[in-house]
Amino acid sequence: MAILGGGPGGPVGSSNSFVGPQEALELIGNHGYAFNVLTANNATVTAFEFTTGNYYFVGSLSTGRNMKSTAETTCTVEFNDSTVYQSKWDNGASQTLVMPCATPLPLIIPSYTKVKISFAIQDNEDTLGCILAGEIYRG
Repeated sequence: MAILGGGPGGPVGSSNSFVGPQEALELIGNHGYAFNVLTANNATVTAFEFTTGNYYFVGSLSTGRNMKSTAETTCTVEFNDSTVYQSKWDNGASQTLVMPCATPLPLIIPSYTKVKISFAIQDNEDTLGCILAGEIYRG
């Protein structure tokens, strides 16, 4: 079942086959997940944007990036338009990675919460991979 933006059937087709990445949280039984790969140059891109339903989500956000890039990348997690987490990845001119972010980042997302996870890429092109995975609890 897709929640706002995942489309009918979600990324798992009728035969439970993979059909592609998505921005929404997909639900299968008591599990929720989403993943995306983004490339940007001097832009802010949204990896995930959805609203939870009658459940809360306990899981983690895992991210990775192109280590060859000199881009400064800022990851922002928002709940109901309020920033709840932000970190900056900066290779700098020497391309030595400084990554003061938790990955995987543990997350608890309450019921009926608008979620947005975005990345601001400054300088060179950067490629990011993101996975949000965990369990949902109803009641």
